Formats: sequence, C-alpha cells, structure tokens
Amino acid sequence: MFKVILTASWVLTVAAVFLNSTLEHTLPVGVREYVTQRESLDTTVTDTIFLVVGAPLAFGMIASYVGHYFWRRWARTLFLWTLPPIYLLTLLDLGPVIDIGIASWLGEFTCLLDGVLIAALFWIEPIRMRFDAPAETVLQTEITD
Repeated sequence: MFKVILTASWVLTVAAVFLNSTLEHTLPVGVREYVTQRESLDTTVTDTIFLVVGAPLAFGMIASYVGHYFWRRWARTLFLWTLPPIYLLTLLDLGPVIDIGIASWLGEFTCLLDGVLIAALFWIEPIRMRFDAPAETVLQTEITD
C-alpha cells in the first residue's frame, strides 16, 4: 500500500501540471489575458529564486521517491528535508494564482498524500522498520514477498 500511495502522489502531481497547461484555454478570456500577461513579464528575483532553489529541491525529491521504492534509509531523511522547503517556495508567489479547478484539487490531494507518506515513513511500524533494517534484509524480504 505504501508504494501505491507513493506512486499516486507522483501521478497526481504530473496530472495536475498537465491539466493546468492543457486546459488553460478553458479559462475565461479576461483570466487568460492576465495569465498571458504575467507569463510574458521579464524574469524577476522571485523567478530566479524558484529556479536556483527549486530545481535542486525537485531533484532531491525525485531521488527520495526513487529511494523509497528500494527502501533506502537515506530517502526518508531526504524527503523530510526537501518537502517543507518546496511548499515554502510557493509563498514567494504573492500575487493571484490561476489554476484549473481539477488541477488545484489534484495538487491539494497530493499534499494530503505527502502527509500520509511522512506518517508512514516515521510512525507506522512495519514501514518504518523496513527503512530501519539493513539493506540486505530488505532485499531478502523483497524476494520472498
């Protein structure tokens, strides 16, 4: 079940980004004009911060998810150190944010799944124990499962 939640978190994130970019044409004309105007602005300090800080955090998050699939102990720590800063980066965008409704819902649901993952990684005994076990033991239980 843990890997299902892990996969769902990524699938929903990708789906939210995809829907936001492909369904932009369904927004009312005035809103689309605002979005187009905002996207055409010159690069700001905030954009630079998003790129310089956000890109390494995103790569760290991807690495932690891959590590979770293989029950690596370091993946828990990396996940916990990358997730809060990623959410905090969204506070830098202080203007209005335009999202497609379903994409926004998928993003919020992904946040809930991330909370479930944190609980599972650190407090749900069978999952936590798998991450605490030596790598050889985890591989052996993977083969017998």
